[in-house]
Amino acid sequence: MTIKQNLQNDLKVAMRDSDRIRRDTIRMALTSLKLAEVEQGHELDESAVINIINKELKNHQEALENAKTAERLDLIEENQNKIKILTSYMPEPYSEDEIIVMAKNVISELGAISKSDMGKVMKVLLPRLEGRARGDQVSHIVIKLLQDT
Repeated sequence: MTIKQNLQNDLKVAMRDSDRIRRDTIRMALTSLKLAEVEQGHELDESAVINIINKELKNHQEALENAKTAERLDLIEENQNKIKILTSYMPEPYSEDEIIVMAKNVISELGAISKSDMGKVMKVLLPRLEGRARGDQVSHIVIKLLQDT
């Protein structure tokens, strides 16, 4: 079952259970997915769905930080709950060791030898990771590997 299908099924359950936060969070994610599908003119693949859910997660994390700054306990709790809900739909992230192996493979495929090749490596590596690793984490690993070569 795809992530989108899981979201649709869970929306029905949340509506039946009168779970307002889960219902609203899932609706927001499904709306973002539908908007992206309309913009692109076709149904999204799993990696695109993951990227959109990641964007939703980032939005809620920013809202959480703003709520903490404003000391709004109600918004802090609400955003924490939304983050937990969205995170449950994300695939298991790659470990650092798995990212290193994949990065080494890409570096050897491209024949990258210096930090000036980092852009080429990242361009190939990030789509392979399919949103299962943070970009900043990946870039740190690639920089370290390119320095060691």
